[in-house]
Amino acid sequence: MLRSVRPNILVIGGADVLASTVSTLVAVLPGPVSYLPPNAPPPAGDDDAEMLVVPDIASLSQNRQREWVRWLSDADVRHPQIVATSEVPVYPLVTSDQFSGVLYYRLNTILLDMQTADESPARKSRER
Repeated sequence: MLRSVRPNILVIGGADVLASTVSTLVAVLPGPVSYLPPNAPPPAGDDDAEMLVVPDIASLSQNRQREWVRWLSDADVRHPQIVATSEVPVYPLVTSDQFSGVLYYRLNTILLDMQTADESPARKSRER
């Protein structure tokens, strides 16, 4: 399914886990890959990537989030598969209006929550 449909994937976990998971996805899925810097705008129309790696989406500014929603909603633009990453769970940011719900669900076709028990918010709150 990942090769034929090419759904967007959101990966959540620690830095080491994110790096290894993204490396595995890039190795398994064919085509050119573009690695964007944190808080980067959507790519220009001349990018031929089949996959975009968008790091640290939890840190996207509100304006940048709106740019991504507009770009993803533009039917005239070819959209590569997006692999977005975050070291923190993004859904709590959605529920507190710090992250766009529309963008979250567009990037989160498949959620790979790679947090270990030590990293999970539930465990951290129990330890307080």
